[in-house]
Amino acid sequence: MISIQQTLTTWTKFHQAIRPPETEQQYMEMLEFVHVLTNEQDISIEPVQSLFLLACQYLKTWEDDNEPPVPDSSPLEHLQALMTERSISQYQLQKAGVAKQPVISRVLSGERQISKELAKRLSTFFQVPYKIFL
Repeated sequence: MISIQQTLTTWTKFHQAIRPPETEQQYMEMLEFVHVLTNEQDISIEPVQSLFLLACQYLKTWEDDNEPPVPDSSPLEHLQALMTERSISQYQLQKAGVAKQPVISRVLSGERQISKELAKRLSTFFQVPYKIFL
Protein backbone atom coordinates (compact mmCIF):
# COMPACT_ATOMS: atom_id res chain seq x y z
CA MET A 1 0.00 0.00 0.00
CA ILE A 2 1.21 3.50 -0.82
CA SER A 3 1.87 5.55 2.28
CA ILE A 4 0.09 8.90 1.96
CA GLN A 5 2.28 10.52 4.61
CA GLN A 6 5.53 9.30 3.05
CA THR A 7 4.34 10.39 -0.40
CA LEU A 8 3.36 13.85 0.85
CA THR A 9 6.68 14.28 2.62
CA THR A 10 8.59 13.32 -0.51
CA TRP A 11 6.34 15.44 -2.73
CA THR A 12 6.82 18.48 -0.49
CA LYS A 13 10.60 18.22 -0.88
CA PHE A 14 10.25 17.69 -4.62
CA HIS A 15 7.83 20.60 -4.98
CA GLN A 16 10.31 22.96 -3.34
CA ALA A 17 12.65 22.37 -6.29
CA ILE A 18 10.24 21.68 -9.16
CA ARG A 19 7.07 23.74 -9.15
CA PRO A 20 5.04 25.83 -11.60
CA PRO A 21 6.85 29.09 -12.37
CA GLU A 22 5.20 32.24 -11.07
CA THR A 23 7.64 34.77 -12.51
CA GLU A 24 9.56 35.12 -15.75
CA GLN A 25 12.77 34.40 -13.82
CA GLN A 26 11.34 31.13 -12.50
CA TYR A 27 10.14 30.32 -16.02
CA MET A 28 13.64 30.87 -17.39
CA GLU A 29 15.11 28.68 -14.63
CA MET A 30 12.63 25.90 -15.47
CA LEU A 31 13.46 26.26 -19.16
CA GLU A 32 17.17 25.90 -18.35
CA PHE A 33 16.38 22.88 -16.16
CA VAL A 34 14.57 21.21 -19.08
CA HIS A 35 17.44 22.08 -21.41
CA VAL A 36 20.03 20.52 -19.08
CA LEU A 37 17.79 17.52 -18.40
CA THR A 38 17.38 16.76 -22.10
CA ASN A 39 21.09 17.15 -22.78
CA GLU A 40 22.35 15.10 -19.84
CA GLN A 41 19.71 12.41 -19.34
CA ASP A 42 17.80 9.88 -21.43
CA ILE A 43 14.33 11.40 -21.35
CA SER A 44 12.76 8.33 -22.90
CA ILE A 45 13.03 6.27 -19.70
CA GLU A 46 11.39 6.62 -16.30
CA PRO A 47 11.60 8.41 -13.96
CA VAL A 48 13.33 11.00 -16.15
CA GLN A 49 10.53 10.98 -18.72
CA SER A 50 7.77 11.82 -16.25
CA LEU A 51 9.96 14.53 -14.68
CA PHE A 52 10.58 15.99 -18.15
CA LEU A 53 6.87 15.88 -19.04
CA LEU A 54 5.89 17.54 -15.75
CA ALA A 55 8.45 20.31 -16.24
CA CYS A 56 7.24 20.84 -19.83
CA GLN A 57 3.64 21.03 -18.62
CA TYR A 58 4.65 23.68 -16.07
CA LEU A 59 6.37 25.64 -18.87
CA LYS A 60 3.37 25.31 -21.17
CA THR A 61 0.95 26.51 -18.48
CA TRP A 62 3.13 29.55 -17.80
CA GLU A 63 3.38 30.29 -21.54
CA ASP A 64 -0.39 29.96 -22.01
CA ASP A 65 -1.01 32.34 -19.11
CA ASN A 66 1.73 34.89 -19.77
CA GLU A 67 2.68 35.03 -23.41
CA PRO A 68 0.67 36.74 -26.12
CA PRO A 69 -1.18 34.43 -28.49
CA VAL A 70 0.80 33.22 -31.46
CA PRO A 71 -0.63 34.28 -34.80
CA ASP A 72 -1.77 31.53 -37.11
CA SER A 73 1.32 29.60 -38.06
CA SER A 74 2.07 26.65 -40.26
CA PRO A 75 2.70 23.23 -38.72
CA LEU A 76 6.38 23.65 -39.58
CA GLU A 77 6.52 27.05 -37.85
CA HIS A 78 4.89 25.56 -34.76
CA LEU A 79 7.45 22.76 -34.64
CA GLN A 80 10.36 25.14 -35.18
CA ALA A 81 9.08 27.51 -32.49
CA LEU A 82 8.58 24.73 -29.94
CA MET A 83 12.01 23.28 -30.60
CA THR A 84 13.61 26.73 -30.25
CA GLU A 85 11.64 27.77 -27.15
CA ARG A 86 12.41 24.53 -25.35
CA SER A 87 15.95 24.09 -26.70
CA ILE A 88 15.10 20.72 -28.22
CA SER A 89 17.36 19.31 -30.92
CA GLN A 90 16.56 16.86 -33.69
CA TYR A 91 18.71 14.33 -31.87
CA GLN A 92 16.71 14.78 -28.65
CA LEU A 93 13.47 14.16 -30.53
CA GLN A 94 15.00 10.97 -31.95
CA LYS A 95 16.29 9.94 -28.52
CA ALA A 96 12.80 10.41 -27.07
CA GLY A 97 11.36 8.13 -29.76
CA VAL A 98 9.41 10.83 -31.60
CA ALA A 99 11.01 10.17 -35.00
CA LYS A 100 14.36 9.36 -36.54
CA GLN A 101 16.62 12.38 -37.01
CA PRO A 102 16.61 12.20 -40.85
CA VAL A 103 12.80 12.34 -40.84
CA ILE A 104 12.83 15.36 -38.52
CA SER A 105 15.48 17.00 -40.71
CA ARG A 106 13.35 16.51 -43.84
CA VAL A 107 10.30 17.96 -42.05
CA LEU A 108 12.27 20.99 -40.84
CA SER A 109 13.71 21.61 -44.30
CA GLY A 110 10.22 21.50 -45.83
CA GLU A 111 10.93 18.37 -47.87
CA ARG A 112 8.35 16.33 -45.99
CA GLN A 113 4.97 17.07 -44.41
CA ILE A 114 4.16 16.11 -40.83
CA SER A 115 2.10 12.91 -40.91
CA LYS A 116 -0.83 12.39 -38.55
CA GLU A 117 1.17 9.77 -36.64
CA LEU A 118 4.17 12.09 -36.27
CA ALA A 119 1.84 14.92 -35.24
CA LYS A 120 0.49 12.74 -32.43
CA ARG A 121 4.00 11.84 -31.22
CA LEU A 122 5.07 15.51 -31.36
CA SER A 123 1.90 16.43 -29.50
CA THR A 124 2.67 13.97 -26.72
CA PHE A 125 6.28 15.07 -26.50
CA PHE A 126 5.56 18.82 -26.46
CA GLN A 127 2.25 18.54 -24.58
CA VAL A 128 0.33 20.54 -27.17
CA PRO A 129 -2.71 19.71 -29.31
CA TYR A 130 -1.72 17.47 -32.21
CA LYS A 131 -3.78 19.50 -34.68
CA ILE A 132 -1.25 22.36 -34.65
CA PHE A 133 1.09 20.05 -36.56
CA LEU A 134 -1.44 19.25 -39.30
